[in-house]
Amino acid sequence: MTAVVRLVVATLVGAAGVSLLVAGLGQRRPSLTKVSVHLRRSAGVAVDDSSDAWTRVGRTLSRRIRLRPAAIADLRLVRRSLDVHLAYLFAASIAGLVAPSLLLGIAEALGLISMGAFVPVAASMFGAVVAPLLVQNSMRASAAVLAMLAQYPRARSEP
Repeated sequence: MTAVVRLVVATLVGAAGVSLLVAGLGQRRPSLTKVSVHLRRSAGVAVDDSSDAWTRVGRTLSRRIRLRPAAIADLRLVRRSLDVHLAYLFAASIAGLVAPSLLLGIAEALGLISMGAFVPVAASMFGAVVAPLLVQNSMRASAAVLAMLAQYPRARSEP
């Protein structure tokens, strides 16, 4: 990688960081009344009708993808909507696709390793498959723990 390409990549990463910082600092704070109402809400399971980014992406995916009834029951246990879970799976897949190539590219640019194009592509494909499986297994494990705690109520009260 030439010095010009490194400079361009560093500039893009820096610009993205500044953009995220400005966007985060530019968020409006909610009013005290709104926060008080939020804190006094009931503890029941709320229907997720919000239109945040996770829900919008998941809603688009849920039109095309169907999960098994056991997975949907586990989602109810962990109080996660199907739309949000599908968005998490999609984001994990994208992260698994991009992260290995990015890390291997940086390591090669720094001269730590030397490899061809096959290894980063294979690592990216592996990451794109494994990352959603990790998210799914994490959700299933959380649901199993919650189911066990619901089955044995004394386990929650003991230290």
